[in-house]
Parts: sequence; structure tokens; C-alpha cells
Amino acid sequence: MIEVRPCTFADLPALIRVEQETFAHPWTKESLHTALSARETHLALLAAEEGQVFAYALFQYLLDEGELWRLASLPAQQNRGLGQRLLETGLDALQAKGVHRVFLEVAADNGPAIHLYEKLAFERIAVRPNYYGQTDGYIYRWEG
Repeated sequence: MIEVRPCTFADLPALIRVEQETFAHPWTKESLHTALSARETHLALLAAEEGQVFAYALFQYLLDEGELWRLASLPAQQNRGLGQRLLETGLDALQAKGVHRVFLEVAADNGPAIHLYEKLAFERIAVRPNYYGQTDGYIYRWEG
């Protein structure tokens, strides 16, 4: 059974693996360590089963606003609903901290991610032309 829980420093090697297998430009160990160290302004969650980490989400927040910085799922684990569970859990946790608005940015050609964000009531509010090279970046906002 998949569990969603906060990330710890012990999870860092697994997060690096997810980054490297998911993104063309993965975050470094140092970047992830810094985010995990800033517990007053960051929320990091992971989805795991029997100790194996399959996906994670990283949010940054300050006062009543937050931003989804990373949402990653191992390619072999995609389409299992892990991203949705992580997002829903993260949004609930952020609301409990007083966050009522969350932003994110996504490449315009990332259809599966866009579908998920819109399913969870994120609204596209802006476009950054050619932000990802030849691809536009969409900015989304969620209000809870």
C-alpha cells in the first residue's frame, strides 16, 4: 500500500534518484538538502511503498502563499495517481498552515501535468513565451 509522508534527510538518496530519472535537468543533492533543511518555509512529501520511494512533491510557502516547486514520479510509476495524492496532501497541509493560494509553473507541452493541475482546480493565469526553450511556460494558481 502506498503511503504519503513527509520527507526526511534519510530520503535524500531516493529523491535524487527520482530527480535523475524524471527530469532532463535534475536538482542537485545540495539543492534538495537545502530545501529539506528549510522546514519553516518548505513542505516536502513523498509517496513510497515498502520503503521504496516512487514520487515526491516539494512546496515553498511564506505567509498565505505557496508555490509547487517540484512534482516528480518515477517513469515506471506514472499514471498511478501518486502525483494527485501528493498534491492533495500538500494542499491540505498548506491550508492547515494558513496558505490559501498556491502557484506553479509548467511547460505548455506537459499535457499530463496540465490535466492533473486543472483537475485539482488550478487556473492558468499567465503564459511565459519560450520559457522552456521553444516551449511556453504556463503559470497556474490554486485558491483554497
